[in-house]
Amino acid sequence: NEYQELIDKWEEKYRQTKGELNLYKGKYLEFMVWNHLKNAHKNQELYKNMLLGLPEEFVYDEYKQILSYTAPPLNPVQFQIDVYAKPKLDGYALIGEVKNRSKDSPFTIDEARAFMKKAEELMKIEKIKKTILFVVSMGGFRNNALDFIKNNGVAWSSDDRWLERQTKGML
Repeated sequence: NEYQELIDKWEEKYRQTKGELNLYKGKYLEFMVWNHLKNAHKNQELYKNMLLGLPEEFVYDEYKQILSYTAPPLNPVQFQIDVYAKPKLDGYALIGEVKNRSKDSPFTIDEARAFMKKAEELMKIEKIKKTILFVVSMGGFRNNALDFIKNNGVAWSSDDRWLERQTKGML
């Protein structure tokens, strides 16, 4: 009985620590995506290869601001967006969902639907007219989720280069 209590205690501690680690892994990928997007306009071809499903005419712009977006406190719908990149000029705004998980936990259709609802709300609040939605998922995508985002014009990636530090070849 004493041993079982110890096992239970350490299993709970393990679950908490693993949850914390996953949170930090997600924040790290968000940060890396932000940094890559700051310089994507300097290497269009590379970044168009890293993010699939972009419209033919799409060009990465310089962004005046790249951040995580949280709904204003009085907004009836509360949500958080991982990546919101505002273009300096009249280019596309980028709105992204980022997941840094293992391959055994791919992005799901429920997550895709939830992301699209959040993105629609952000576009309404910020009055965004020209936008690209995207999902970066290091764990890949379930087939139905990938079909769903493709059918809804959402760009996608599971390219490991998002996790790499930028080198001169990337700029």
